[in-house]
Amino acid sequence: MKSLGIEAEVIKVEDMVEIMDYPILSTPALVINEKVVVSGRVPGVDQVTSWLADAAMQAS
Repeated sequence: MKSLGIEAEVIKVEDMVEIMDYPILSTPALVINEKVVVSGRVPGVDQVTSWLADAAMQAS
């Protein structure tokens, strides 16, 4: 986020009840703006950067 100049709140959720609020079948998972973008694997930095840039563009 820093390299993109994006300010955001990052929350690590470990409570299974909260995780079950999303359509996540396996962890780890990443949710951006209430949308699951990946689950069941650790994405690469380039993928995460792309998802964050897309989300920032949609928010503006």
